[in-house]
Amino acid sequence: MRILIINNGEMLRKDDGKLYVSLSFKPFLEELSELNKEVLLFQFETVDHNQISSFDYCVNYKKFKIKSVKRNKRKIISYLRAYLIAVSLLPKYDLVYIFYPNYFKYLGVISKLFGKKLGLYIRGEKKLLSPSSRLLYSLSDICLTVSSYFSSIVSRYCKETYTVRPLIDVDESDIVFNRKYYPKDNYSFLYLGRMDLNKGLVELLSACRLLVKNGVTNFHLHVVGGGGCFAEIQNLCSEYKLKNYISFWGSQGGKENIKKYYSSADCYILPTYHEGFPRTLYEAMAYGTPIITTGVGGIPYLIKHKINGILIEPKDVNAVYKSMKFALEHYDAMSTMAKNATRTFSEFLTAHPISHAKMLTQMINGDLLRKNIDKKSL
Repeated sequence: MRILIINNGEMLRKDDGKLYVSLSFKPFLEELSELNKEVLLFQFETVDHNQISSFDYCVNYKKFKIKSVKRNKRKIISYLRAYLIAVSLLPKYDLVYIFYPNYFKYLGVISKLFGKKLGLYIRGEKKLLSPSSRLLYSLSDICLTVSSYFSSIVSRYCKETYTVRPLIDVDESDIVFNRKYYPKDNYSFLYLGRMDLNKGLVELLSACRLLVKNGVTNFHLHVVGGGGCFAEIQNLCSEYKLKNYISFWGSQGGKENIKKYYSSADCYILPTYHEGFPRTLYEAMAYGTPIITTGVGGIPYLIKHKINGILIEPKDVNAVYKSMKFALEHYDAMSTMAKNATRTFSEFLTAHPISHAKMLTQMINGDLLRKNIDKKSL
């Protein structure tokens, strides 16, 4: 089987001239290429070098092919050129596998016009039930999702819909079951992720400002990540006079390095507006870091309020403030939730033992779809 992967992320060309993606993509790409005849990864090259440390896996790998498209200053020209290149590739591949949502979603429709098999990997709630999304689901031969919630919706339109083990760089061997939790004079909060206003960073800083204003000063927030609004958030920190309470570490890479941030944090906080199920929440669960996050997307289907984490409403500064204050005043409760979250993550992996690459390959080659696949392409 020849597979064309249309990713919704980006690649970065570093100074060595090679292309890099997130390390969490490595197991999927390498295993998929071992299981199938040919794999091609197609996506844009990023223009944002502020996130350079987030791109730590070199995709110039002999087992699979890559095709990147450089962005033009005029977006419409970039996308038109990218679509033309992608369409020229379609005849060579048997399955088009789109990471969704994706600006290249119309390639799914075009692939069906070429008589190709279509697969979707659904990992975000944005436009989950839009008319174009429902059309793609109904056209798809396979839909894999990051959440049982997404699967329950998508399965109305695509019979072969399943929840799959996520593309993350942590597994059973990384789970910390014996983490120790101690009361402290000063607690550290961690935000680790892309610097994007949709992640609730303004609300997070506003909540920190409220804490200080109300005399709650026994905390420090560590912000790890790079991206478009990095300078804006730093300026807001200065405006709010929070420099003594917030540290910015920029984009960071390396599994062990990232683990250190979770291990040294007393609470991970993600007041995001919309998600599928964030990779960072899996990491926090694995490493035993208590969690505060918004109940959006697939998050409430794994994180239960005051059982294995604190769930709050998005875009609500007061909710972020109250949850942080609760964590500082009731850290024993937070540590109990963290232990429960670690068990939840372990049970989740047990319930989804097959890797993403293996499940996709088995579904393509297995009894479910064999009658629909041209045997010459296998």
